[in-house]
Amino acid sequence: MELAALMSQATVFSTYTSRFDPARGESLSNQGVELARELEDPAAEATALWNLMLVKTFGDADYALAAEYGEQSIAIARRHNFKEQLAFSLNDISRVYLWAGQRDRVWAVLEESRALWRDLKNMPMLGDNLQSSSDAHFMAGEYEESVQLAEEGLECRWSAKMGRI
Repeated sequence: MELAALMSQATVFSTYTSRFDPARGESLSNQGVELARELEDPAAEATALWNLMLVKTFGDADYALAAEYGEQSIAIARRHNFKEQLAFSLNDISRVYLWAGQRDRVWAVLEESRALWRDLKNMPMLGDNLQSSSDAHFMAGEYEESVQLAEEGLECRWSAKMGRI
């Protein structure tokens, strides 16, 4: 129960929202990693590592460490078939790769996470993924692809808002 509460708090403070507090998110996530390993809870460990990736991405802009945490989260999620966590980790590591100038890796993780979001029928996250994909194409000078993905992302978000899946 302690681990579940710790992880919920860590996610609130680690995600880039109005409650984002990198210091608290990092502290709680580090505690979560330790406790998850002690309790042999790979789902919580993968989530805590994802949270640390987010903190290092949006808080410190330490992309090397963010990638390390994200890749650990992805490996655990793959090993245990944690489909939703895999989708979150892949989706968010795309920003790390993009901002670190590793564009070759961006496309692969965005496409894989997009397929997972479709399979999970998570329209808000599919919309987020499509927007991230649009941004990456825009930054690469691929404007037609960027516009196409942005329009599809808007449709996903509209569908989610209207309750359609």
